[in-house]
Amino acid sequence: MNREPSRALEAEHKGILDLFALNQFMEFRIGGVFVDGVLEGFSICSWLISHQVVQVHVEKANADIRGLYPYLVMKMQAEFYPTASLVNREDDVGVEALRRSKQSYHPDEYWEKAYCKEQLDAVIRPCDAASKA
Repeated sequence: MNREPSRALEAEHKGILDLFALNQFMEFRIGGVFVDGVLEGFSICSWLISHQVVQVHVEKANADIRGLYPYLVMKMQAEFYPTASLVNREDDVGVEALRRSKQSYHPDEYWEKAYCKEQLDAVIRPCDAASKA
């Protein structure tokens, strides 16, 4: 069995580290699900207060545990963002299974992907400039 991480896994790891580098600009909540003492899933979210939206930045879960992804979303919203009117599960990064999963929630709308960054001493600052498609 090949124990070397895939390029996709390495990119996800880098993305999570980049996300944590923004913690001085955004407040994240991280929740996890343990089964028999083993971390089987986790989610990293933030609150987009201007739109009353939970931003789900990262979700990772054991795909062999049916319903774990929806459970993570439900528990994160209930625990940290009970007044949220919407949940933004963000980009599907072109992964068809992820796209189908997100569409199964029957989204109210789709937002156009936008990139915004301000370079400041090698720190990328997020912006709240999501435009609706």
